Amino acid sequence: MADRRSWKPITRLDVYYQDDGEAVKVGGLASDRRGTVHFQYDAGWIETGKELSPIQLPIKIGSAVVPAPDRRRLHGLHGLFADSLPDRWGMRVLDIALRRHDIEAQRAGSLDRLAYLGSRTMGALTFRPATEWPAEAARAASLDSLAAQAELVYEGKVDADLRTDRTACDGVVPASAIDALERAAGTAGGAQPKVLVATSPDGASLVSGGDAPPGYTAYLLKFTPRRDGLGLRTDCGQIEQAYARMAHDVGIDIPPTRLFPTADGRWHFAAERFDRTRAGGRRHVHTLGGLLGREAGDDGDYDELLRLTRALTGDMRALEEVLRRLCFNLAVLNDDDHLKNVAFLLDPAEGWQLAPAYDLTFAPARHGERGMSVSGREGETTWATVEALTARHSVRGARVREIRSEVEACVDRWPAHAKRAHVPEASIIELTHAFKARRQALAQ
Repeated sequence: MADRRSWKPITRLDVYYQDDGEAVKVGGLASDRRGTVHFQYDAGWIETGKELSPIQLPIKIGSAVVPAPDRRRLHGLHGLFADSLPDRWGMRVLDIALRRHDIEAQRAGSLDRLAYLGSRTMGALTFRPATEWPAEAARAASLDSLAAQAELVYEGKVDADLRTDRTACDGVVPASAIDALERAAGTAGGAQPKVLVATSPDGASLVSGGDAPPGYTAYLLKFTPRRDGLGLRTDCGQIEQAYARMAHDVGIDIPPTRLFPTADGRWHFAAERFDRTRAGGRRHVHTLGGLLGREAGDDGDYDELLRLTRALTGDMRALEEVLRRLCFNLAVLNDDDHLKNVAFLLDPAEGWQLAPAYDLTFAPARHGERGMSVSGREGETTWATVEALTARHSVRGARVREIRSEVEACVDRWPAHAKRAHVPEASIIELTHAFKARRQALAQ
């Protein structure tokens, strides 16, 4: 472990890319005296011609040294590398990890955090040299233990200056459980407590951490809280599972999902990770925000998403998938479809693809403000707005109305999907009324 008196911030990192084969060096990151982070492609990577971030860091820049656009945004990184860092929840856990390793979180920069994550990142990018990590034994933690520890951290009840030889929360949770949570949290995004886990082929065993053993199924698991508050419902896991089933029912590309129970009666939602293959390979994932160099709360629009989807994939089917997701999100009040809740995936053989849908849940907008607007429209969006938007992208109005009809028929089956996902009856009724009101608003 580091000594706070001798610890020095990391100023240089090598970036590697790995999909199904050996890791290949992409380039290097370096921080100057003012704290500005610069990136330069490796000559060998330039020869591959492979684009990892075609808008901010196109391969045509060659060996140029490119500074990050703004030290105050995206953690002072280019969007490509900011996508490798966690969001609010993961940052909270990472701060605890740094402090427990005698590193002051306030002094740790983005390169320190990337080095601490090393190869435990989401996607295909990894960083070297990596900071030493706690014992591998932490991978064997139970889901109940992880759920309990995650809730304590989320509610601010864990001392961020804990050391590995002490216990947390008045001795209730051992520090080894914090080690497990730190490993399992990885670079999972969003504000909701979540971890990366994997189940064995027979489903009998579970391990935590960024990479699953070959043959295991890797999941991103979100914890359902025991109490309402902090922006989460006590039935959010069941609701998200019901939404996932509805999305699948209406033809949206969504990864397999399931609910994991814990002994205290909670149901926790989990989706298979599309940045990992069953054979243990990795896939490069770039969020819409990362591609554009914007943060989750910045302005974004479906018109922009449609244009970028066409440019990256060249696939008309991908445009229709965006349209289907937009219709679904509008109908079921998933208004939190911001710039980091949409992503693109780089397949080694097929090139850029629209990544499977994720974070589909009941998230009504406050004051009518959506995560992404529709043709710049603020406030309530209508089906007429959607048709006008898609007409600019060569999608016929008749096709929009057909997809709308399919989505509305799926929403009518909400009670059946909700019951199978263990959603409480009161919530089924609540959301049924919300869907009805939204349908009337969209028809204006």
